[in-house]
Amino acid sequence: MNQDEVMALAALMTYKCAIVDVPFGGGKGGIKINPKDFTTYELEKITRRYTSELVKKNFIGPAIDVPAPDYGTGEREMSWIVDTYAAMNPDNIDAAGCVTGKPVSQGGVNGRRGATGLGVFFGLREVCNMKDEMETRGLTTGVEGKRIVVQGLGNVGYHSAKYFQDAGSKLIALAEYEGAIMNEDGLDVDAVVAHRKATGSIFNFPGATNIAKSGDALELECDILIPAALENVINGENAPRVKAKIVGEAANGPLTPEADEILLEKGVLVVPRYVPECRWCYCFLFRMAEKS
Repeated sequence: MNQDEVMALAALMTYKCAIVDVPFGGGKGGIKINPKDFTTYELEKITRRYTSELVKKNFIGPAIDVPAPDYGTGEREMSWIVDTYAAMNPDNIDAAGCVTGKPVSQGGVNGRRGATGLGVFFGLREVCNMKDEMETRGLTTGVEGKRIVVQGLGNVGYHSAKYFQDAGSKLIALAEYEGAIMNEDGLDVDAVVAHRKATGSIFNFPGATNIAKSGDALELECDILIPAALENVINGENAPRVKAKIVGEAANGPLTPEADEILLEKGVLVVPRYVPECRWCYCFLFRMAEKS
């Protein structure tokens, strides 16, 4: 994480909210640490202190800025934030609306966890129903039977893969930070997640081939590639080797401007994150509900 990245993500949030006419501006924040280097107790202290500093500077609140989970965070961290904010604002009856992505037990909303992945699926499904675009790329309409590669098995990547799998697509490769696995006959994303929880890695999943470098999964031949982890993973260096016919952005800014130009010249259909992600529509409803 660095300042340029945070500024770019804040700008992206501004554009997204404007495009779907959601009455929010754009903001982004983060803590420059590797959460794997800290205990749960330490992470809680860090998150609560971060929240207290935001409160002191008037940088957080239901009508000021509403953070949400991103890379390295989830419902647990959001629960720490809302608890700290509420403790420091005991007179604010809308305190629970200071953050979205909370556990359901703390005022969160069912469906919020899978909303971004569902938005990715809906957007790409609509694109796959465009007959002219599919014929241009030698594909049939619809998502059924499409060969999918997903990078990232976090909240967004998992749910994107899950919705495509349930719709009849074939997940031929899944990638995480430790590497990737591939099976041309298809992977069961739930079984892969269970395997990773049991062994600590996606490697050596039964019937799959290990790929040492996670980035190599981006260059596999497939119908749809879904980068759902970090930004700038497809750039001027590796874009010429991308063999996907469709790239659906699920992460924030996974393609650099250089990569966009290269893929455009190659005839790859890039579906930007602005289009497939209906999360921001969901977020508007979720945040309104979380305040009540």
